[in-house]
Amino acid sequence: MKKRVVYGTPLTPAHLIEELSGSSFCVSYWNRKKLGSQLDKIIDIVGDDEILLVDNGAFSAWMSGQEMSEEYWEGFASWASDILARCPQAVAVVPDVIDGDAVQNDELMHDFMCMDWLDHVGPLPTERLMVVWHMHEPVSRLQYLIESGFVYIAIGSSGEYSKPGTDAWTARIEEAFAAIDELVATGAYARPWIHMMRAQAQAHKFDFDSSDSTNVAVNHCRYKSEGEGHVARFAERVSSKIVESCDMIERPEIEAPAIVAKEQERFDWLNRLANIAPLSHAA
Repeated sequence: MKKRVVYGTPLTPAHLIEELSGSSFCVSYWNRKKLGSQLDKIIDIVGDDEILLVDNGAFSAWMSGQEMSEEYWEGFASWASDILARCPQAVAVVPDVIDGDAVQNDELMHDFMCMDWLDHVGPLPTERLMVVWHMHEPVSRLQYLIESGFVYIAIGSSGEYSKPGTDAWTARIEEAFAAIDELVATGAYARPWIHMMRAQAQAHKFDFDSSDSTNVAVNHCRYKSEGEGHVARFAERVSSKIVESCDMIERPEIEAPAIVAKEQERFDWLNRLANIAPLSHAA
């Protein structure tokens, strides 16, 4: 399978982003002002078979102690909708409650996707949304997201599994992949694109389709004495373990389940989604 490193942004000075042309990127609504016009350049240079992750900024907000509001989510939806319209490789991360439980995250997911104002900010196609499973949530919620037909699922380290690489974290990731494989083996569900958030140092050990890294954006200046091309060389070093851990051959194209493939109206689809499983999960 092919694995991708998703490079965090913005990169400064802005012109250095050109050295990562053809890569995958992450842009965050939280940092949209710092990102500025670099967003246009990123849309131009993201690789044809790569991904542009449009993050909602919930983790950054949580780290800063800021509570999210409907106004914030509306702004994100509008921003994300514009990017998705301009970039076919773009996928938007559905709002999540970082330290919330499965019920809270199900409720926010459904509320966000059903909000009336979505009709005023432009389309957010369901097949281009990435939902988040937090590792402290029951594995049954991860299975529920797959059963619901989401094409993209992110995994976030949280709770007792907040430190990537620990024995507990590793065992939980192994449990998650076993649950994914079990569902896919039935033939009833497509294998979703699995993205690992903020644990890129561990991503080479597992079959993640992508993982994000801010290493290049934060630390490239340490290597500027190497001269022209230092960003590209540093990025190559950062991604080396990922590249060496796979054959870099694309998995068969991800196909949305029948409920999406039939091109149901969005709200009809969501009504079905809400009935697939109750908004509660056993531990």
